Amino acid sequence: MKPLLIIPALLFFISCGNQNKVKINGQTEKLEEQQAIPMYPRASNFVESPVRNRLTLELNRPVSEVYALVGDPGNMPKYSAGLEKVETESENGRYSSYTCYFKPKTEGEEGLVHTEAIVWQEVNQGWASMSHGPDEFGFTDYFSLTTLEDKGNKTLLQWHMHYNHESLEMIKMNASELVDVFDDMGNQLIAKFGGKVVENFAKPNL
Repeated sequence: MKPLLIIPALLFFISCGNQNKVKINGQTEKLEEQQAIPMYPRASNFVESPVRNRLTLELNRPVSEVYALVGDPGNMPKYSAGLEKVETESENGRYSSYTCYFKPKTEGEEGLVHTEAIVWQEVNQGWASMSHGPDEFGFTDYFSLTTLEDKGNKTLLQWHMHYNHESLEMIKMNASELVDVFDDMGNQLIAKFGGKVVENFAKPNL
């Protein structure tokens, strides 16, 4: 599968003005620091497929520590048992694409190789990738969004997976397999950082 052209990253921040006020001990005080609210890309701007799977984790470490691992697609084999390796390509200091080399399901067979273009990336916020396809199994409009949300000394980490297929049975099969994949990923990340699984969601019939 050939890497797709990279879509330039958009601006996804809205800064709150520092003129907001709060009451402290009955006194009205100005907030001195600006707060940035992360705005993540909309899947509908890239693909027509709905979200089929989503994993949500609450991890007991700050965003910067979690991002140091999951912010690099090349690190995915460190917390996903099904991956042999992931190779990344970069342009101007940012990841532009990555290629996953999956372990074969049966000994003696060749593992699946899948390439996606990275279409958005922000430090400590996440990254998104896509492949229009169809891939080797006929899946199209594949879009993956990884987001990190700062919860003080904790991190809310989510993966959103979008994809289509002309066969509903293939969609159901893929959704079921991704539940198992996400279960493995979630357990490995919780073992590294502590925390809990908030949601391992699959809705293939959308």
